[in-house]
Amino acid sequence: MVITTNRKVLWVLVALVASLATGCSLLQPGPAQVVSVSDDGRYVVSSHDNRRLILWDTEERQRSVISRNANIYSAHFVSGRDDTFLWQDLDDVVHVQTVDGEVLESFEHFPTYGHVMGSDLETYFASDAGFRLFKGWGEDKAALKTDSTGGKFRGTL
Repeated sequence: MVITTNRKVLWVLVALVASLATGCSLLQPGPAQVVSVSDDGRYVVSSHDNRRLILWDTEERQRSVISRNANIYSAHFVSGRDDTFLWQDLDDVVHVQTVDGEVLESFEHFPTYGHVMGSDLETYFASDAGFRLFKGWGEDKAALKTDSTGGKFRGTL
């Protein structure tokens, strides 16, 4: 029985080493839910099923795991700013940061199902689980579309 158990352990170790050697590991990001590309095409940020947020440098052909605790719908580059992207963690904090890691802004918000920010870093839109659309954050947050079953915006027929 000891030989059989040792043999099983050996096969598990061989399989693990083989998977690591071929690039198939437990550290793979999993399926991407959102992918966003910087305006200049150099950087890509992606959020994945396993809650990872990854920054890809297409020029250097490198990737960096930014977070292992990210909202899977939250990766987005800021248009007009090649080096700035936003994302949300699972504590519902939105982070606006540069590819160098500098955090330009952080604020609490509801769990987003998509969000964008203007190049001024002031204009912010986000949708929630009910497909409602909001502008701004904190005290400045205002509902733009609250009808989750139709395409109507507030104040329209």
